[in-house]
Amino acid sequence: MIRSGKQKLLLILCAAFIVRLFQLFTVFAISGDGPVYIEMARNFYVGNLKAGLARDYPPLYPLLITGVYSITRDWVVAGWLVSFVCGILTILPIYYLARDVFGEKVAEVTAVLSAFYPALSQYSVVVLSQSVYVFLFMMTVWLGWKAITNNSKRMYFLTGLLSGLNYLARPEGLGIVIVMALYTFSTGFSSFKNTYKKKIILITIMCMGVFIFVAPYVLYVKGETGEWRLSKKKSIITAITGSEDVTTPDNTGSYYLRIPCYSKLEGGYIKMLIEMSILFVRIYIPVLFLLMLFGLMSRKIIPWSLGYEIFIGIIILFHILVFSLFYLSERQLMPLAAASLFWAAIGFNELHNLIITKVVWARERVKKNQGKIFWILLTAVILTLLPYTFRPQDRDKIGQRKVGEWMKENCGENSYILTDMSRAAFYAGGYFVPLQNRLNIDKYEDLIKFAKTPNEGSYNYNSGRSHSIDYIVIDKSRIANCCPDFLDSVDSAILEEIHVQPKLEHSTYGEIVVYKVK
Repeated sequence: MIRSGKQKLLLILCAAFIVRLFQLFTVFAISGDGPVYIEMARNFYVGNLKAGLARDYPPLYPLLITGVYSITRDWVVAGWLVSFVCGILTILPIYYLARDVFGEKVAEVTAVLSAFYPALSQYSVVVLSQSVYVFLFMMTVWLGWKAITNNSKRMYFLTGLLSGLNYLARPEGLGIVIVMALYTFSTGFSSFKNTYKKKIILITIMCMGVFIFVAPYVLYVKGETGEWRLSKKKSIITAITGSEDVTTPDNTGSYYLRIPCYSKLEGGYIKMLIEMSILFVRIYIPVLFLLMLFGLMSRKIIPWSLGYEIFIGIIILFHILVFSLFYLSERQLMPLAAASLFWAAIGFNELHNLIITKVVWARERVKKNQGKIFWILLTAVILTLLPYTFRPQDRDKIGQRKVGEWMKENCGENSYILTDMSRAAFYAGGYFVPLQNRLNIDKYEDLIKFAKTPNEGSYNYNSGRSHSIDYIVIDKSRIANCCPDFLDSVDSAILEEIHVQPKLEHSTYGEIVVYKVK
């Protein structure tokens, strides 16, 4: 019989490993951002740092892919393996946090839930930075809480260091540091006069840890964009103050649209805030959300840990308020759900206790079989999660994969492909030049001029020059969003239609057409 906490944790990690292996068979295509990360990793691998950093994505995940590629010799497998390992390792800080605060029983259930939690497991089998980000996020929360409870300078420094490292995975990784600073200052008001100097020192030490990783990249971004911003994708100042939409080339083939501040739109920020809160509830999965509510409302056997629970509550509130300024995305909220799974575990333990104590008609029998009832109840919860966990991923994108594979076989590799479907360009083995909502083009003639003229949009750092477009790949049902007159204006003397991929079952895309630029 398994008795020790370490043995149980090892068994949970093995279960998580098996679940994620099975999930590999539910992935139909590489993620939309995956080709960009792999392109960055390839450039890092050959020592072309300038090309690797040229994309608008943070560098940590591609750097990890580069390291793993030396072992796997396959870029997709390397990207997947980084996500896979980090996805499993995320269970460790989740478990140890819950154990330190609430004890072994809550920790075990929290770890089990995290092993089967759909969002955590699904992002563990895709080529995205999310799994790395969530792992570092949870590690930062764990070390941060240790720093707070122990007033440890070393822990504050490590928390800052880890948060700075996570910033290189996703810029929002700095959020924990802001919450830590607020929480550190806001606690202990009765002795504030005697402790404020120490609080300032601790926060300063934490910021020193942050700057080790953040400062070099921020200076690089300043040199590239001419603005002080946390990433090349967005300016915090732009988002807060609001600005008109402006498209600007970044010399990498990506033309990103600046997003107007939602708070400047009538009712916009409040609407976004409400929608963000609803999305947070939705990604929790109904059964876990109900258990979380039960854990918050009914405490009979698990004592409150107000300090920690307020700390997690502030983290969730802060991130929802900030993310509402920018965009709605499950990716940004999933780490918050992971950090709060302990509430669902508390709810589970409270429900188990309620069954044990309130089933009067079979009280003696129930009490004798507490362990069996615990595992039957936990198995029931897991079974309700499995349909979400093994839900097919990117099945609607398989048409892009088929088009790319056809192009690779019939058109050769290393061509320049203008499209809004990164997967198609990736599977074709070509260079992806983004189209939808990125080019300052809304007419067919402008698009053709862009395609036939070497420009910054198709600049290749490896060759050191720009290239004209070889192929244009469009979805007939979506091209009007970028170029309304495209389908009515196609001239066969300029664009030769060489392949049509019919709409596939389960696909959200229509017919995909490949044009060769003459």
